[in-house]
Amino acid sequence: MIRKMGEGKARELFITGERMTAERAHEVGLVNHVVDDDALDAAVAHLVETILSSGPEAVAMAKKLVSEVPAMTPEQFKPYTAEMIARLRISDEGQEGMDAFLNKRPPRWAKKE
Repeated sequence: MIRKMGEGKARELFITGERMTAERAHEVGLVNHVVDDDALDAAVAHLVETILSSGPEAVAMAKKLVSEVPAMTPEQFKPYTAEMIARLRISDEGQEGMDAFLNKRPPRWAKKE
């Protein structure tokens, strides 16, 4: 939580025990999205659709990078991320994504209507 919102904001919340609205949680970086109750299903569906339109290996790699890179020094994460990106680009999924983009068609992993 401290890394997500910053030490100053975290300290204030810990010390004050402040109750917060969804909007305040969004302001301090605790949540990514705030929507009205009646818009929740549509917002979730849109987010899921967006994620599913990406390559599954790319999504998994992005999750891995987000969890591992913050603990690395620049000397560690630069070659690490370059290697991961290179691996993904030459993978079957990476090649399919590039071919789909160049030929203006949906990739094979994308949900079919």
